[in-house]
Amino acid sequence: MSRLYTYFVTSAPGGATQGALRCRLARGSEREYLVCLKKSRIDVYSLEKVGQSDAEGADRPEAPTLTATIEAHTNLLTFIEFRPPGADQSHLLALTCNMLLLLLTFDAAAGKFASRPLVSLQEIGAQEIESDVVLRIDPEYHFILFHGQKKTLKCVVLDRENYFNIGHVITMRTGESTFLDVAFLDVALREVSGHAAARSAEEASTSTSASRLAAAAGSIAELGKSRPRKSVLESKMILIAAHRRDAAVADDGEGAEFWYCGVQLFFEIEHCDGDRRFTAYGCSPLFGESVPLAERFTRFVPLKLNAGPRCSDSVLLLGSQAIGFVSFRDPRNVKLFHMDISVGEITSHCTVEENRRYLVGDDTGTLYLLDLVESRTPINSALKRRVDAADASLPASKVANVGTCNSIVDVFATKVGVYSPPSALVMIAPDLVYIAAVVGNCRTVRINGMNSGAGYATNGSMSAIEVDDPVNAAEYRDGMDHKHRRIESSENWRQTNLGPILDFTFGPQRNQVAAPILACCGYGAEGRVCSITLGVGIDLFASHTLEGVRGIFAVGNSNTKSTVTEVVMCCVFFNYTRFYKIALPVTGHRRHSANRTVIDPVDQPKWMVEPMSADSIGLMTNAKTVLFGRYGNNRVVQVTSAGVSVVSVNGGDFPPQFFSVSDICDISGIGNSADTAGTAVVNANWCDGGIFLLLSTHVALMLSLEGGMRVLSCRQLAKQTAATAYVSGSEFKTRRSSGFIALATWEDTEVALLHEETLETLHRTKVICGYGVAISALRFGIIEDKAFLFAALSDGTLVVHKVTFGDNKNADTSGCVGLALENIIKISEGPIGLATLVVTPGQQAGRVCRLSSSRIVTTGSNPMLIYANKGKVEYVPVNAPHIATICSIDSGRQIGHVVPLLYTSNRDQLCIGELDSTSQLHVETICSGRSFDKICYHSDSDLVVVGCVGELVADSESGIARRGVGQSQGSPTQDSDSAAPSDGTAFRCIDTSSMIPLPGICKLEPCAKFICLKTKEVVHTLKIPSRHVVSGVSTVAFDGYRTMIAIGTSRVSDQDEVPKEGHIYLVDVVSSGPDSWNIVFLRTVTALSAGIVEMTTCSNALVVALNDAVTVMTLRRDDRPSLSHSHSHTAKTHKLEAVHASDDDYGSFELVERAEYKSCTYVVSLDAYKDVIVVGDLMNSARMLRWRGNELREICKDFNSVYCTAVAAIDKTHCVISDSSGNFHVLGKPTAATNDLEAMRVEDAGLFHHGENINRIRANPPAENTAPKVESAQGRDMPTFCTTTQCNRRFCCLQGDVPVSTPHDVSDDLIRGLSRPNKFWNYGFKCVLTCATSAGSLIRLCLFEDDRLFYRLALVEEAMNSVQKNVGNVSNLHWRSFKNRWSVSPPRAFVDGDVVESFVDLDPSLRQLVFDAISEKESQGMFYSHELLALEIEHIRRLRR
Repeated sequence: MSRLYTYFVTSAPGGATQGALRCRLARGSEREYLVCLKKSRIDVYSLEKVGQSDAEGADRPEAPTLTATIEAHTNLLTFIEFRPPGADQSHLLALTCNMLLLLLTFDAAAGKFASRPLVSLQEIGAQEIESDVVLRIDPEYHFILFHGQKKTLKCVVLDRENYFNIGHVITMRTGESTFLDVAFLDVALREVSGHAAARSAEEASTSTSASRLAAAAGSIAELGKSRPRKSVLESKMILIAAHRRDAAVADDGEGAEFWYCGVQLFFEIEHCDGDRRFTAYGCSPLFGESVPLAERFTRFVPLKLNAGPRCSDSVLLLGSQAIGFVSFRDPRNVKLFHMDISVGEITSHCTVEENRRYLVGDDTGTLYLLDLVESRTPINSALKRRVDAADASLPASKVANVGTCNSIVDVFATKVGVYSPPSALVMIAPDLVYIAAVVGNCRTVRINGMNSGAGYATNGSMSAIEVDDPVNAAEYRDGMDHKHRRIESSENWRQTNLGPILDFTFGPQRNQVAAPILACCGYGAEGRVCSITLGVGIDLFASHTLEGVRGIFAVGNSNTKSTVTEVVMCCVFFNYTRFYKIALPVTGHRRHSANRTVIDPVDQPKWMVEPMSADSIGLMTNAKTVLFGRYGNNRVVQVTSAGVSVVSVNGGDFPPQFFSVSDICDISGIGNSADTAGTAVVNANWCDGGIFLLLSTHVALMLSLEGGMRVLSCRQLAKQTAATAYVSGSEFKTRRSSGFIALATWEDTEVALLHEETLETLHRTKVICGYGVAISALRFGIIEDKAFLFAALSDGTLVVHKVTFGDNKNADTSGCVGLALENIIKISEGPIGLATLVVTPGQQAGRVCRLSSSRIVTTGSNPMLIYANKGKVEYVPVNAPHIATICSIDSGRQIGHVVPLLYTSNRDQLCIGELDSTSQLHVETICSGRSFDKICYHSDSDLVVVGCVGELVADSESGIARRGVGQSQGSPTQDSDSAAPSDGTAFRCIDTSSMIPLPGICKLEPCAKFICLKTKEVVHTLKIPSRHVVSGVSTVAFDGYRTMIAIGTSRVSDQDEVPKEGHIYLVDVVSSGPDSWNIVFLRTVTALSAGIVEMTTCSNALVVALNDAVTVMTLRRDDRPSLSHSHSHTAKTHKLEAVHASDDDYGSFELVERAEYKSCTYVVSLDAYKDVIVVGDLMNSARMLRWRGNELREICKDFNSVYCTAVAAIDKTHCVISDSSGNFHVLGKPTAATNDLEAMRVEDAGLFHHGENINRIRANPPAENTAPKVESAQGRDMPTFCTTTQCNRRFCCLQGDVPVSTPHDVSDDLIRGLSRPNKFWNYGFKCVLTCATSAGSLIRLCLFEDDRLFYRLALVEEAMNSVQKNVGNVSNLHWRSFKNRWSVSPPRAFVDGDVVESFVDLDPSLRQLVFDAISEKESQGMFYSHELLALEIEHIRRLRR
C-alpha cells in the first residue's frame, strides 16, 4: 500500500453563532465590543461607529468591525461576562466541552486574548444534560452556579478579596430533573461570631459528617495561629426544571413536565491568614413543594419594579404558549398571560428598556417586542417568625413593608418580523439589534417605532397604573390606543452562515474557474439552496453585448433621497468615447417585513441604459478618454488624448471649457504649435494639487484647474512611460507633507518615484522580470502608515514593493524614500492589469489608496482582490473567469462593503453587479423558504434537483392581533402546490406523516423541485406518494442512454424503525431549450421492499442503498434482449411506468438488479470510484466492495465499531470516513498480507480530529485539481535546485542552467525565480475532497503521496505549535489528536493546514521565531528564509483552492 498523506484545511469556517454579548473588553475604556461565540472560536467586533449618523443626519449604518479572533483548540459550550465590582475591564469566562472554565482577557492594543484555565467543572461518570448548560454569576459576584451534567449542581464561591482566585468548587447532588434556568432572589454575605457561630456550626454539622470532620481537623491545624474569622454566604434562588418522562405524577394527578422550585444555599467559610476553608455547606427548599408549570416555560427575565437594595424583585417567565410573572414577595404564585406567540420555544431575549420593553425570539425565527404593563397594588407583608438579635441585622429586603407594590398586570406583544431563529439577541444601539443564529444568517436589524408606544408611554418610559384592582388595570390597558403603533424593521448588515449544510454537489465548471458548490443549507424558513464559491463573488444583475470597450468610468448621483441611482457611464474605445446614462435601483438590503411566504423568489434589480448626447454638454466623444470623474463639488473633468474638458455637474452653473494639448503646451512653454501638432495625452492621474498629465513626448505636467488652467510644474522625462500611479500624503495615518507619483518605463522595466510638487526623482528601482515582459499597470495601497506599490506585468505576474521611508517622515530627499521587494505572485498566464474599487461612499477611484476604503482588483484572467486584513495585505480570488475592465459606482448607499460596479468580460459583455469585498465566501441564493435536504445537478439541462421534506406552516397571528407591522415590498410568488397563508407564517420541520387536520395549520407535502440554475426559477415540482420523503437523488449515465436523474423515496411511519417501502424515479431530459424542457418521468410500478437511503453511480450503473442492503441496478428496455441471457432469467427486475411523458412512443423500461450485498446494520453513506463502492455503516464503520459482473464482493472492511456519518472513495484502495466523534479515518487496503484476515482488515492510513459533524464528503471535479503549471515538471518529487552559479545557497536565485560566470545580486535576484513558483515547489495533489458540516463550515482534504513534502509541512506545523500559545491548557496537538470513547492518540499522516497557513499572518518577528524553530530540527538546508517560506505557503493556499 502506497503511503498517503492528507493536508487538512478549513476553506470556509462555520458561521453558526451559539451566543453573543456586549461588554467593555478594553482596559480603562468605555468602548463597547460585540463578542460572538462560535463552535471553537470567539470573534470580537468593534461597535465604535455602529448606529452613528453623519453631520447632515443621513443614516449611514456601519457594520460591526472584526477586531480579534481567538481559536480555542476545543469546542466551546457557552460563555459569560466576568466584571467583578470595581474592575475597569470585562473578562470572559468560557466553558469548554470538557467542562473546563477558561478566563479570557482582551488586550485591545495588540488585538489578542490572554487565557488561563481556572477550574474543571467535570464530574466523572456523570452524563451531560441534553439542554443548554446553565452558567450564571449572581449580580453581586458572590459565586458562580453551574449545571451541565445530570444529578449535579456545582457552585464556585468567589473570593471577595481576589475575584480571580477561583479554585473552590462545591458539588451538590440533585435528583433526576434537569435545570433550565435560574433567577437569584437574594444573596447575602454576613460575618458571624460567638453564639451565632457556634449555633451555625451545630446546625451545619447535622447536614454532613464529612463537614464535621473537616471542621475538627481544621481547628487542630489552626492552633497557635491567629483567630479565624467566619462568614456565612446565603443565597436564595428559583429554578426552572424539567421532569424525567418516567417521573411519578403528583398526588392530584396533574404531574407537569416543567416546574420551578425555590432553593436556599448556604456556605460557612473560615478565613485565616488569607486562606479560605469551607467548614459547612448545604441547601434547603425555599418553599414547601415545587410548583408545577402548566405551560412550557424555559427562561427567566429578572425585573426590578420597586425600590430597594435587591438587584431584582420579580421575574418574567418566557414560554411557548404563555408568559408568566412571579413576584419574590409571593414566589409560589405564578401569574399567567396566555398568548400564542410561538409554535416552538423561546430561544433568546434582550432588554430594550429596563423593566419595560424586551425583545424575544423563538425557534421559528419570529421576533416579538414585549411591553410590560405595571400596576400599583396595596400590600401588607410582615415576618411571621421572630429573629434572634444574635443573627445581626436583617437584610433590607426582609424588612416588613406596608404600602404599595408594583407588579405586572399584562403583557402586550408586537410582532417585529421573521428572521433566523436567534441563539442570542444583543442591542448594540438604541434601535439596532444584533441577531445571532445557529441556523441561518446572523444580522443586524434596525427597528423603528419601539419607543413610540401611544397611550401608555411618554418620552420612552411607561408610567405605572395606580389602581387597586388588577382587573381594572387590565381594562384600563385595553382602553389604550395601541393600534396606532407601527413597527418597521430593516436589515442593515448580514453575516453569512451556511449551517447546517445537509447535502451538496458541484455545479458547472466554465472557463477554467472552480466549479461552484450547490448546497442545501439551513432548514425551515431559513432553508435555502445556495451556490457557493470560495473567494469574493460578483452578483450579476444584467449584461449587454458591447464590443471593443477598453476602459470604463462612472460618475454616480449621490442624492440619498432618490430611490434610483443615476450613473453616467463613460465607455472608452480604441480612439473614441461613448456616454450612457444608467438608472440603477437602490442596492443593499431591503426592508424586512414580518410576512413570510413558502418559497421566496430571487428578485433581481432592474436597470435601464440609454445613450447620452455628450457633445451638447461639452464632453468629447471623438477622442480616447484617459481620465473621467468629479473635480470638486460642481465640476466634471474629462481628460482625453486631445485635451481636458471641464463641464458643470448641473449643466448650467458655467459654460463648458476645453483646453487642448496645444493650449497646455503653450502655457507650460515646452514648444510651439508646430512641435506639438501630434502630441497627445497618454496617461493622467488625480492629485491633491490638480491633475497629473503625461504626454506622448515624454513630458510630465501638473495642472491646476482652480481659477482657470495653470501649469504648476513640468519636466521632460528621458524614457517612455508605460504606467503611472499616485498616492497622497494625506492617505497615511501620520500625514506626510507631500505625495508621490510612480512611473514605470517600457524599455528597462524600471519604477521611479517622483515628488508630487517638483516632479523630482526620489528613487528608482528595477522590477525583475523575464525577457520581453513589460509593466502594464501600477497602483498604490496604504495600510495605516505602510505604503505598497503593486506592479502588474504582461506575463501575468504581480510584483509587490513596500515603500520605505527614512527617519524624517516628511523628508523629500531621495535618500529617505525607497522601494523594497515584498512579494511576487503568479496570477495568470496572460497579461493582467490593476483597477481600484471604492468601498466608502463619497470617495472617487484614483483619489483614495487606503485599503480600508478601497480595494484593488487585478484584471485579466483569474482576477484577484487585494485588501487589508489586520495590518497585512491579503489576496483572494474573484469568482469570475475574466475581467477586462472594471470600475465601482458611488451610489452613496453602500451597506457594509458591498460595492456596486460595472465591468466587462472577455466576451464583450458589459455587466452590472455587486461585489462583497469582505466576505471570502460568495454565497448566491437560488431558492429559499423550505427545508431542502437532497440535491444533484444535471449538467445537460442546467437543472438543479432538490428534495423538500414535509413541513407544517402555522399562522402565528391567531393569538396576536398584528398591529402596525411593516408591509412587504411586492407580492412574492408562493409555491404552486401549497396553500400556505401569506401573512405572518412561521415554519417548523416535523414528521407530517401522521398529521391530522388542524385549524390555522397548512401542511407542505414532501416533493422534489426542479430549478433552472440560470434563471433561478422552479420549473417543475414532482409530487411523490403519500407519506413518502425524498431520500436520495443522483445523476446516472446508463450504457446507451442519456444522463438521467434518479430520485429515491422512502415511506416513513412512526410505527416502523426503518422505512418498509420506497420508489425509484428516473427523469430523462429528452431535450432542453433556453426556457423549455422536454422531460419524461419514470417510476417503479411496484414499491421496493425497503426504503431508499442513498444513491450513487458506479461504472454506468445505479448503486442504491436499501436500508441494510446495497444493490447495483442497470436500465433495460423491454424490447431489447439482455446482454447476459443466463442472468436475465434469475435477476430481479423492477418495471417502470411513465408518470409523465411527452412522447407516447417513448417505450417501456425496467431496472435490473445486477448484484446485491447484505451485511450492514444500516447504510448512512455511499460513494464509488470506478468499480469500487465504499459503504458507510451506522455502527460498523465502513467497507469497500468491488462490483464484478453479477456480484458485489467485499474486498476489505474496518472491524472497529465506528458510528459513521459520511464516506468518500479516494481510489481503488483508499477511502476516508468521518465519524460521530469528529474524527477523520483514512483507510487503505493492505498490499502485503500473510493471511485472508489481514487482507480483509483495513489499515489506518491517517487519523485526525476535526471536531465537526460531517454530513457529506464529495471529491472535487478533476479539472479543479489541476494546478496551472508554468513549466512542465518530471514527477511529483521536489526538484533538485541549480547549484552551477556563483551562489552557494541550496535555493539558488537563478532559474535553469546558468553559466558560472553569471553574476547576480544576493537580495533582489533571490526573488527572481519566485514569479514561477512551480519551478521550485512542484506540488500536486492526488485528489481534493470537500466536506460539509452541520456548523456550516467547508473543509478541504488534499491528498498527496510525496514523502518529502509531508516532512517539509510537518516541520512547519510542529514549529508553529511550539511557538503558538495554548488557549488555557489545551494545545493544538491535543485538539487534533484522534479521540473516541476508548482512546486518544496523536494525529497520523495528517498536516493541519490551518496551522501551516497561519504562518503568513504572523508578524515578521514571529515568522523569524518560527523559522528558527524549524532550522533547529532541519539540517539539510531545505528552508532558506522566512520570506521564502511565506511565499511558498501562499502558493499552497492558492493551489488547494
